Amino acid sequence: MLDSLNKINSMYTDKYLTLGSSQSIYTPQKQKLENTLHSIEKQIDAKNDIISTYDRELQDRNNIRRPFTFWTLRGISTLQDWVLLCFFFIYSLICLFIMFLSLNTTYPFYSLFVTLLCSIVVGVIIMGTIVRFA
Repeated sequence: MLDSLNKINSMYTDKYLTLGSSQSIYTPQKQKLENTLHSIEKQIDAKNDIISTYDRELQDRNNIRRPFTFWTLRGISTLQDWVLLCFFFIYSLICLFIMFLSLNTTYPFYSLFVTLLCSIVVGVIIMGTIVRFA
């Protein structure tokens, strides 16, 4: 019994030493993993370069000191902001005009309520469309 255990022990020890000394079996796997690791490191470096570029651009934009006026403090600074402000201002004037005209009807309060409700609904729909597609 002891002899068979010694034989098994020497067999596994010899196999372990043989596999440990001959790394040629694992060389292709190791090379493949190193290549994969190298390509992943390249991708990470490329992403870090892109991130640093955007960070520099953001810092440059933040370093530009623009004078804060009444409109820029309220978020109206770009052309798109001005166009939207003008549009909704004109839309409000048209709605007020239609409400004023609805006061001259048979049922002025009912007409005023319906006009106000329709103006709000149409305004929300227009705003949702602008937010969705802008």
